[in-house]
Amino acid sequence: MADLFTTALAATGSGLLGAGLASQIRAHRLRTRWAEVGLGLEELATGLASIAAIPVLFPAELETARATGTKLAVLAVRRYTEHPEEFGRRLAAATRAHETGWRIDYDLFAVTITVEDRDEAVLAAARIGRAACGEAAARDLRIGIAMCPEDATDLFDALDIAGRRMRGFSVLDAVANQLRRLDAGPELADGTANAGGAAGAPAAQAS
Repeated sequence: MADLFTTALAATGSGLLGAGLASQIRAHRLRTRWAEVGLGLEELATGLASIAAIPVLFPAELETARATGTKLAVLAVRRYTEHPEEFGRRLAAATRAHETGWRIDYDLFAVTITVEDRDEAVLAAARIGRAACGEAAARDLRIGIAMCPEDATDLFDALDIAGRRMRGFSVLDAVANQLRRLDAGPELADGTANAGGAAGAPAAQAS
């Protein structure tokens, strides 16, 4: 029975991996086709994906998340004390290869990331915010998080939700620090037990 279960589990995992790879290949082909017909995917001033790329990239990213049993986190990002184009370039440099940075409007930006859960999305948002702004992130950077497909299956709908959840970076970073301590091991988790009740409220606000 154990061998049968192991075989079935391996087959399921292989199927999910294959579906995920197929979705990524499809996304790459769509990007190439979009470029060939002369419709730019990138916003020239920042190097971020432009809204013209939404019909190509976002459905492919959402399909990849569904096929691999993960979630697609949509981060709405805004900063007021830096010129939007300069901030956009910093945001582009802060995103990793598997993350897509977007310029949605003049000073509204987004990042889409495939994650396991909301906690991972909070940790990624904290990393990106600090990489883009350094210590100044606590001053005026604002980030909100929506999780797809449960919150929305359309990027603009997800951004509406993430926008309503926008909070100052300090709140999100505090929650991320709490998550890091809990992940570090039970010896540190005991030290944060008294803050556990208070952490729930910031976590809900940050995401």
